[in-house]
Amino acid sequence: IRYWYCSDPGIFGRLFRTPLKIIGNILQIMFFPVSFLFAEPCMYHSPSYEQVVEAREKIIGQNETWIYINGVATTKDIANANRELLYEIFGRPVHLLHNPTDNALFDLIECLAGKTGLFEYREIKPREQLKNLLRLKLSETNKNCNERNPQKVVLIAHSQGTIITANALNELSREAGVCQAMKKMLYVYNFANCSHGMENGIVKH
Repeated sequence: IRYWYCSDPGIFGRLFRTPLKIIGNILQIMFFPVSFLFAEPCMYHSPSYEQVVEAREKIIGQNETWIYINGVATTKDIANANRELLYEIFGRPVHLLHNPTDNALFDLIECLAGKTGLFEYREIKPREQLKNLLRLKLSETNKNCNERNPQKVVLIAHSQGTIITANALNELSREAGVCQAMKKMLYVYNFANCSHGMENGIVKH
């Protein structure tokens, strides 16, 4: 697996990485068609009206944007319950990016996909959704950010969400404007972390 992690994958990695990824995606579609036919879509859900109103009345988190991405075997209802718990603990309205579950087995295959680059057909969608969401929120937040009015984008990732987050951040770090905003305002907190690695120095914290 080290060929997918290092900057110089060696002769084997250069020759076989792309063909193996293509073959892996084809096999995934052939052997697990049910997961694609009945899978939930990856969806973004803004904070509830109640969260926004209560935080505004308490004047809490006015300069902060909080995002939560869930892990394996998490339905929309469970993800929303986790989001509500995060709000109760921290008092900040929480944006939810629901990484849908196909069942525990397929979710673990998606974890393998995210860590190795193989079987990544179903793993790419949440990653792209997270990248788009971070681009948007960092851009919105950056307009109001200055020394007197510091801004934060807080990303909380759990379990499989940490793999998706690591891949998304590593890809966003290659975009100059986004990378600068990440270093300036993005705070990332992982729990049940199973990502293969997050590069140092690409986020504020």
